[in-house]
Amino acid sequence: MYQTGNIFFENSSIWETKGSTTLTHYRKKKDQHLKITRIMIKPIHKNIEQILPHRPPMLMIDGYTRIDSDNASSEMHFEPSNYGCENGYVLDSMLIECVAQTVAAHFGYKSLGKDEGYPELGMLTSVDTFVFNDMVKDTSKIDIRISKTDEIGAFKLIYGEISVQGKLVAKGRIKVFNPGEMVNN
Repeated sequence: MYQTGNIFFENSSIWETKGSTTLTHYRKKKDQHLKITRIMIKPIHKNIEQILPHRPPMLMIDGYTRIDSDNASSEMHFEPSNYGCENGYVLDSMLIECVAQTVAAHFGYKSLGKDEGYPELGMLTSVDTFVFNDMVKDTSKIDIRISKTDEIGAFKLIYGEISVQGKLVAKGRIKVFNPGEMVNN
């Protein structure tokens, strides 16, 4: 990768930054550059408790690494003393909770700057499918990615993935309820 001003070149891709938060991706195809996506890049939120209602020992993400309108990424560094770690591994249910809290961080971040002064509340309503490809050691740093795939009123359908050192260890779909987006009739 190399950079010229606010343009970054990598293989057949060009990344253009505008300000500190907008990134436009162009992909080279037959000697033309086609704009394919624009995303918002945000720094890791240093005080995650400002945007999440969770508190230790149930706080299951350290911070988010990327966020835009329908997607977010976060990370968690596990230690053997963390809640949900047993016999050298992280319980599968805690990995699902990490996905749910990434969604909650997404809601919380979107509510920053609003007059309420507290994060939007939401709740995990169901786990539709979740597949675990490997066990996660209790000393691992995990990367969590979520994408909103659909919404029905205040219900959001979310697809989540968890990786350790780039290896996909779990993926699945959850439903969450965000009462802050209910329409008053």
